[in-house]
Amino acid sequence: MNVKPLALVVALLALAAGIVFWRNHRPVADPSADPRVGQPLVAVETLGQLRGLQLVVGGQSVTLAADKDGQRWTVLDYHDLPADFGKLVTLVESLRAAKVGRFVTAQPERLERLGFAGDRIELRAADAQPLLTLHLGKNADSGGRFVRFGDEKKAYLVDLDAWLDGVAKNWAQSQLLDLKSDAVAALDFRFADGSTFAATRTADGAAWSADGLPEGKELKGSTLDSLVTQLGALHFSETTETGAPDAVAAREHAQTVVVTLKDGTAYTVALGRRPAPPAPAAEVKSGVVSVTTPPITIGPDGKPQVVELPKEAPQPEPVAAPAAPPPQPGPVYAFISANRETDPVNALMQKRAFQIGEWILNSLPANRDALLQDKPAPAPTTAAVPAPAANSAPAAPVPAE
Repeated sequence: MNVKPLALVVALLALAAGIVFWRNHRPVADPSADPRVGQPLVAVETLGQLRGLQLVVGGQSVTLAADKDGQRWTVLDYHDLPADFGKLVTLVESLRAAKVGRFVTAQPERLERLGFAGDRIELRAADAQPLLTLHLGKNADSGGRFVRFGDEKKAYLVDLDAWLDGVAKNWAQSQLLDLKSDAVAALDFRFADGSTFAATRTADGAAWSADGLPEGKELKGSTLDSLVTQLGALHFSETTETGAPDAVAAREHAQTVVVTLKDGTAYTVALGRRPAPPAPAAEVKSGVVSVTTPPITIGPDGKPQVVELPKEAPQPEPVAAPAAPPPQPGPVYAFISANRETDPVNALMQKRAFQIGEWILNSLPANRDALLQDKPAPAPTTAAVPAPAANSAPAAPVPAE
């Protein structure tokens, strides 16, 4: 018997047993010992340097950038319009409040199952350089979200509760004006027919007044209050180029209201839309009667005979084409200018033309009469019956007849 091969097999078996023993008994790093566990997702120092932000969600991307002080943010991917600061604060606050709960895995095959498909949040400094990149995986069944830091091939579970929006337009500040109702001192209407009408009030809660009201008429205070509320919180729903045909036509057919504040600031708000084109004239078809004269021939007897023509098959009645929808007017646009040159709305109106809801245009009065109502009739007065004197004698009874 050859002893060398047998000894070699025994040695290999011993080596394999040693490897298994080492794997089963080697020291295992405590996941809780990871320095990130228990720490904030984003350090306060990083947030202090934040001057830019990029979100990539579901294949869509939005980039926000701030001025050097971090106070004024714009949406770079949507015409550099001002960003919705409240929405930005909500996101940053969720990042600040989130903490790393636990280390999950560093194994490539497990990382693939955690849903890291490209979604990320990139925090940037003033020079647009990344401060921190967070790669976002799927939400865990037990709560929280899987996160990877930068280029690290490790996943953590973080209690991040944030709704992430990758649509650039949704990050633009949609409110065009932000006026407090009690700060408005006057409304000056310029109607489509060229007439004007002004209503004023002098103190908080004071009634509206106007000069030259017809006898027996007064202002509709509730209508004026409602207009102040609507115009003071004007929002846009869509934007176009300032030279878009619908925008140009809307400006030419606009109705204007000047809203003046108590501090003298005045906003000229013009609302309009392209009128609907006239409906095409109905096509009138003239009736034409076709008469076919039967041919005449010479019969065997040498006399003329009329040849009977075969009867034509009845023609089906023509099917009327569906009526075309009536022409529609264009979308409603708002054009705003402030009497103070540095007011941000003046620069905003140079960037884009802003569409608003048509119900706001419909709520504007067409003329002065739409703002007037009859004064309430005075309450009827009853004649007072004088009381009898205290020392007067009672009236004598009337004798019966």
